[in-house]
Amino acid sequence: MSILYLVCLLSPVAFSVIRKILPEQPNFLEPMGIAVVFIVGILALTRQPRLPKFLAIPLIIWAAFQGFYALLSVFFNIRIGAAGFFVNVIPMLMMLIAYQGTTGLRELKWIGNTFGIIGLIILPFGFYVAVFGNVYLPPLFLPNLEMIELGKATRAGIPAYAGIFSTQDVLSMVIMAVYFINLALFLGKRQRESFHWWYLIFAVVSFILVLLSTRRGGLLGIVGGSFMVLITGNISWKRKLGFAFSGFLALVVIVFLDTYFGFVYQEDTTRVFHAMNLDLWVRFKIFFWDVCMYWAEAHPFGTYLGNAGSEGIVFGSEIFLRGQMVETGGAKLIAEMGVMGALLMPAILFYVHWKIFRMKTAFHIHAIVRVLFAFNAVFYTLFYFKEWTAMSGGYVSQLFFWAIPGMCYALIERERTRRRRPIPMPVVFEEPMDGAPLPYGHLYPPPPPPPGPRAFR
Repeated sequence: MSILYLVCLLSPVAFSVIRKILPEQPNFLEPMGIAVVFIVGILALTRQPRLPKFLAIPLIIWAAFQGFYALLSVFFNIRIGAAGFFVNVIPMLMMLIAYQGTTGLRELKWIGNTFGIIGLIILPFGFYVAVFGNVYLPPLFLPNLEMIELGKATRAGIPAYAGIFSTQDVLSMVIMAVYFINLALFLGKRQRESFHWWYLIFAVVSFILVLLSTRRGGLLGIVGGSFMVLITGNISWKRKLGFAFSGFLALVVIVFLDTYFGFVYQEDTTRVFHAMNLDLWVRFKIFFWDVCMYWAEAHPFGTYLGNAGSEGIVFGSEIFLRGQMVETGGAKLIAEMGVMGALLMPAILFYVHWKIFRMKTAFHIHAIVRVLFAFNAVFYTLFYFKEWTAMSGGYVSQLFFWAIPGMCYALIERERTRRRRPIPMPVVFEEPMDGAPLPYGHLYPPPPPPPGPRAFR
């Protein structure tokens, strides 16, 4: 199951590359990663061990709640409801897959190393885009054709880098997950282990790639999550110092590139990382609060699953046909499943994460859990208040979000099992000499079996 778990995480990347290679770039290829998760999840449901009740019951409740609203799509557009169930419910199987596929830190290290190497490979092309733009760039490293046709290959005049992923948003969310994975591996090492500096290098590379994507959400997620880890994490001062120094080094690289190439801030493009020249509260009110209040008043019990998601865009739901688009996950939940859905999902996620977070375990495992939960916190915050596409499409970041609770509980459980396992001690048998008694602590050899038929049973 460990290999299948890693295949599930890599399949969206593989399908994204295949889609960009094909001339037509068909839309159905990228969500095929969820089909891989579905097949592996069905296999995991038939295997042991099963998820503990405190993880399984909340997942079943949330899946059933979404399934009810998917059934309501029969009265509107059944294709949207089926696609919505496929995109939103199937990725939840990653929690079970990760729980069964995690045997220790080996799987997490494999994920960090693999995606870290991918980041190192695509980083030089990102510098090329920052300096020269998307001119003469291989098609594999360009955004998909839809983004180019809509004029979204640049952001406020700055070339936006997508790498091998379909869009810049996908790059920023996936690489943000890679950043926290490698940060967890760096900060969560055992005391007797040597420093694994390559995890820190992978984290710095991930930060630079998120910056090259020109997406504010990924940048704010890294900054906010890193601040949470640095302040609340029970980490030694040496590792905190190394962590802070790496952040300072990344800022030095950014300033150097800004000074000599001027690709981060320009006089006419300073609004890229300044919330489109809008005050943060004004943006929150316009795109989140006002839209949430509109849908809470218009449809307090929701409509049907997928009505406000990407599946609604593909199959033409009423929301998009009327031009009533939503931009935040909170507004999407209210529009599809009502106020109850918008409150139930964060409540379930908080309960699951809090139960795992309160478990006692080894120091290095708890440090890893803290960092990974920091990623889940900032990722869901971005989804709920800023970008609904973060939890849509079956991208690596969405799959890893659902896998983290199962993987963290598996790490804690494996560590507890290792600590409870008794240490085998050698038993020395000595014969008595001249009938003298043996010293205390030595054992006589076991007596021979009694004579008779009972000895041969």
